Order: sequence, then C-alpha cells, then structure tokens
Amino acid sequence: MESIRYSIVAPCWNEEQSLPELHRRMTEVMEQTGEPWELVLINDGSTDRTPEVMGDLHAAHPHIHYIDFARNFGHQIAVTAGMDYAQGEAVILIDADLQDPPELILKMIEKWKQGYMVVYAVREGRKGETWFKEKFLHVLTPITIIALLITLVLLFSFKGEVIISNPLTILWIAIPLFIQTMLIFWLGYSLARLLKLRYVDAAPAAMIGASNHFEVAIATSTMLFGLSSGAALATVVGVLIEVPVMLMLVKICLKTTHWFTLEKAETTAEQVPSE
Repeated sequence: MESIRYSIVAPCWNEEQSLPELHRRMTEVMEQTGEPWELVLINDGSTDRTPEVMGDLHAAHPHIHYIDFARNFGHQIAVTAGMDYAQGEAVILIDADLQDPPELILKMIEKWKQGYMVVYAVREGRKGETWFKEKFLHVLTPITIIALLITLVLLFSFKGEVIISNPLTILWIAIPLFIQTMLIFWLGYSLARLLKLRYVDAAPAAMIGASNHFEVAIATSTMLFGLSSGAALATVVGVLIEVPVMLMLVKICLKTTHWFTLEKAETTAEQVPSE
C-alpha cells in the first residue's frame, strides 16, 4: 500500500452544507501535488446532518476518513484527535467552513519541502472586516458621538429645571447608583486579589464591571419611555455621577497596586532548526 504523504485535518461543527464544497476544492488542490493524500474530518458534536454527509463522502471516496464525537468537545480537542489519527508525513489543518482558501496549501507544501518544520499562514485581512474597520467605522464613529451628545443636551434641557428645583430627588437617585457602582467594583477587585490575578488584569476587570454603560441606558430609556420620563431622569443623574465616581475608582486602583502582582507576562521563542 502506498504511504500517505499529506493528511488534511478539518474539524467540523454543523458543516453539512460546506463539506461537499470542501472536498471538491481540496481534491482540485491536492491532485496537483501528484502524491497520496487523505482528508480526515472530525465531527465535533454537530446537531445537523454533518455525520451523515461525512459517511456518504467516506463511502464514495476511500481517501476520506472521519471521526464522530459523541458530543461537542471543542475545536482544539477535535484538532488533536485528527492529528492523532492522521497517517501522512505532513499534517495540514484547515477549517471546514472554508474561511481560509485551500488553494494556499500548495504554497505551504512548497515551504515544507524547502525544509521548514512548521508552516503557517497569517491573514492580512478579510474583505468585509477590512471594509468595516477602515471605511464604515470612520463614518459611523463621529455620527454616534454626535448623536449621543445631542441626546445628552436634549435630556439636560428637559430635566434641567427638575434637577435644580428637586435636589433631594436627584440625591435619592444618586445614592443607590453610587452604592451599586462601589459594590460591584469592590466585589470584582476583591475577588481578583483573592485569585491572585495580576494588577493589569484585576484593575480593568473591576473597572469594566463597575461601569454602568449609561450611553446604552440613555438610548433605551429614551426609546421606551421618552425624554421627559423618570427613567430618562435616572440616566441623566447617572451620567452626572459616573465620571467623578469612575475617576475616584481609578485613583483607588493606582493607590492599591501593591496588592497585586505587577510583573508582565513574558513570552519566549526558540528557533528549531530543520534536519
């Protein structure tokens, strides 16, 4: 029996639609190598017809093999199982949903034949993602900021008289908001210290947890109850107290850095020469 040169390992989760296309494109690519290859599919607990499609492909094409998990174990376990099963001299990993083009495998094989032990590809950018970040966000960001500022101006315009004429009402709203923010902050900060987290992880986690995201509350209260509602008044008070309270929490974090480990995580890399 001719030994297998390449093993393509593809974890699958609900990929019944993409598997036939995956096999077609993989066949077109790997036949260009002129060397024996196999496709190892791992069903990671799919809830659709992925196992049946795998079985049909295996019956029609002997070079296709599959592993059927009893439940979902996760991508990394699926990859490990596929690599353990693979019989090829070189193992090539690819996602079954074709997010990455199989046609690049030929270039990777070429690098491997040059003596590289590990070859991997780095995505330069997705077309839709690149457009969203470089084009759309630049337009959307100033619009959202302007819209938020206009909303705040309208809210303060509607509630300015109430704030001035009813200071005790504002106080009764501010007190529970303050207590809530402090309680959440100290709960997260204390747990972080108990778990011996680093300061660079503990402080942001506690601050994010304590943040009330009043911009979301403003939009929600305005849409559901109107600018003149009591809910909108609560969000106005929230905006008024959030900034000074969050600045106070930042000061607390800076004063308590000695509670946590400050060393940064280090990474090392070692070049492994090919033989």
